[in-house]
Amino acid sequence: MNPRWQQTLASRGATPDEAGLAVFPAPPSGAAAFLADLGHLVLISIEGRDAADFLQNQLTSDVSRLADGQWQWSGYCNAKGRLLATLRLMRRGDRFVAEVPRTLAVDLAARLSRYVLRSQVKIAVLEDETIGIGLAGLDLPVELGVPSPGEHQLAAVPGGFIVRTGEDRWHCYLSVDAAIAAWDRLAPRAAPTTTGDWMRFDVADGIPWILPATRELFVPQMVDLERIGGVSFSKGCYPGQEIVARSQYLGEVKRRLHIAQAAAALDPGAPVGGAGQTAGNVVASAPAGDGGFRVLAVIDTETAARGGVSAMTSGMRLEALRRVHAPSAA
Repeated sequence: MNPRWQQTLASRGATPDEAGLAVFPAPPSGAAAFLADLGHLVLISIEGRDAADFLQNQLTSDVSRLADGQWQWSGYCNAKGRLLATLRLMRRGDRFVAEVPRTLAVDLAARLSRYVLRSQVKIAVLEDETIGIGLAGLDLPVELGVPSPGEHQLAAVPGGFIVRTGEDRWHCYLSVDAAIAAWDRLAPRAAPTTTGDWMRFDVADGIPWILPATRELFVPQMVDLERIGGVSFSKGCYPGQEIVARSQYLGEVKRRLHIAQAAAALDPGAPVGGAGQTAGNVVASAPAGDGGFRVLAVIDTETAARGGVSAMTSGMRLEALRRVHAPSAA
């Protein structure tokens, strides 16, 4: 992480947690807009003459259909069709940028680099030179005085670019100087919030970030990746493609993504189930803002329908359990 940015956050009231992520005092009650350091995410740059063809042969989404200034969800699988990573893939001219959890970035970049061979492709983790800032509850383009990008679009701003990640929710990736200026411009209008608390927005939206503890646990359909546009079933081969296609066409996927309420956080990968039988695993959990937690978990659909699902290690119940992306959305 960039030392100058860390010092800036500290001077604005943040303290680092054990992972080095920013922790701020609790925002005021009733706060409607939030500002966060996206230290849990990082960008990987994939560029060069052959970058588009290279990614088309590695990822689950149809990279050939990704236009300049747009983004799409995608996945990277092993040969058995199990997800090694999920990523937000963005295109800026001939350069692609993948937003991924920081804890996966170095390994993912190294894995992809093994298959570059003679292709004209350069892969690099943009760990120190690009700073991520999240904003929710305000119209960021209005605040920065730039045109607003549409859904699944990004736009250039001085010092970097901004990404629309949801309704009134934005990710900014900027140079250090631009990030400091943007933070100080936005902080009077939005309450700084702890990086870990920011994850509640992705959990609420059913965004299935794969983390080290959940690598190789799920095929893409288990985390509904195809329902959010992250899988193409008409493109050519990629690692694990035959198994992903077979799961889609030759048999119903029995485990699917669910969201629930819980009294405490659950670790990614933690087993969940009912009647003493394991029926799935936690994908992520985050504070809900009401004293409880929201949990994303891949759970056997029949077990979830019967109810009584709980964490296998603690026995804590998962309440208000429901599918994240309704089957009718397929």
